[in-house]
Amino acid sequence: MAELEISTDEIGLGKVLVILFYLFITLIILWFSANYPEEQATATWYFGLSMFGLIMITMDLVIKKAGGIKIPDVPNTIIWEKGPLFAKFGKRWPIIMVGVAAAFAVGNFFLIGSHTITQIVAAPTFQAVELGSAGTALMSGLAGISENMIFIYFLPATIFALIAYFTKNPILALILAILISMPTFAVYHFLRYGTAQITNTVNVAIMAGIWTTIAFLTRNTLISDAWHFSNNAAIIYWSSVGSSAITLWIGMIGMFAILAVTGIAAMKVSSRSGRLIGQ
Repeated sequence: MAELEISTDEIGLGKVLVILFYLFITLIILWFSANYPEEQATATWYFGLSMFGLIMITMDLVIKKAGGIKIPDVPNTIIWEKGPLFAKFGKRWPIIMVGVAAAFAVGNFFLIGSHTITQIVAAPTFQAVELGSAGTALMSGLAGISENMIFIYFLPATIFALIAYFTKNPILALILAILISMPTFAVYHFLRYGTAQITNTVNVAIMAGIWTTIAFLTRNTLISDAWHFSNNAAIIYWSSVGSSAITLWIGMIGMFAILAVTGIAAMKVSSRSGRLIGQ
């Protein structure tokens, strides 16, 4: 159990791409803040979250456990590792993660459009009319990813590293980090969105636990980001343009189609490399 690691300081192409993606999101939010004064307070808040997340990611890759000094290697932010926590997928891993994340994003977006129960986390709202429905939905989705950087990736992974260091029990640390992430994000959500969201607090806590668990087990951020982004974007978009029952079928067909293509692509990579899942 002592060897269980959520994340490492190893720098690979996946981590570089994720960092560049988060930097791009941060710059978009900054541009939005500068060009839409009526939304400056809200945009500046999410710009601050994104910047803090980028700083933590950079610290994670720079600060390492010093030789001879018994300190935990923190912050240990989850970004993108080469494989999941309890299995090996080899070269198929990027294909699987991108495919599953895309399926989550497409399926969740259209399912919410049909007023299904998947709409369970409130979304930040932007009122800039010039952006249109798609533009405000995009900004809300990006705001959700900026929240993930702190409350789903940085804080839980850091809590895991500290608890694992002091207890020498990484499984216990894994469980406690997930449990602690739930009320932490729920309290933030409640304070950020006010008393109107008090009935949604339990749902927010549950989703924080799910997103954190997914990030821990997959050891990367794609699925949780896709889920949170699509949830926020869908709530804002469909509340603006109106929903339709047909979106349920679009979401289901799109999700399964993407998963099918992902499975075929992963099998082709597997047959070429001669490796099996779990090896």
